[in-house]
Amino acid sequence: MIHAVKEDIKQDWARLGRVIKARREYLGLSQARVRELDGPSQPVQTQVENNDATKPRPRSDSLHKFDKPLQWMGGSALATLRGGDPTPIGSTKSIRELADADLIEELTRRLEELRRAVETAQKSDASSKAHKAKEALDGPEPSSSGVRRVNAHLSREALGIEDPDYRGQQGS
Repeated sequence: MIHAVKEDIKQDWARLGRVIKARREYLGLSQARVRELDGPSQPVQTQVENNDATKPRPRSDSLHKFDKPLQWMGGSALATLRGGDPTPIGSTKSIRELADADLIEELTRRLEELRRAVETAQKSDASSKAHKAKEALDGPEPSSSGVRRVNAHLSREALGIEDPDYRGQQGS
């Protein structure tokens, strides 16, 4: 039975066109492919997607043809026209609810990344502070040339040899 879409029911053709086009593009489908998957004709798709009111609006049976190729539960295109949301096949949630769930999942993931980054920064900061405190207590680490001079001086001192160069450097 073919029914015209009732004019007395709230209709948002512009929104329907945007939702259908977005879903088709999301699924990577051309209008030709939608038609091959038993969707409406390409002229009907173009009319709906562009909200073309210069021609009579498609009937409800044409709108129902969008559901299968766009992987929506039956009646989703008509529900969208009337202000509702399409329901993807295999889901009990509407597109809007799925989008909210995806948003929550993404925000949760980003918050977890941020928490890990803060923990890492705090550990790094604590390690840096501990290293600075050790340097303040122990003094800076001597350079390798300084260590060699001290070792040479101690060796000479142990042998009883005077080291005038070392004494001169002690004051510097």
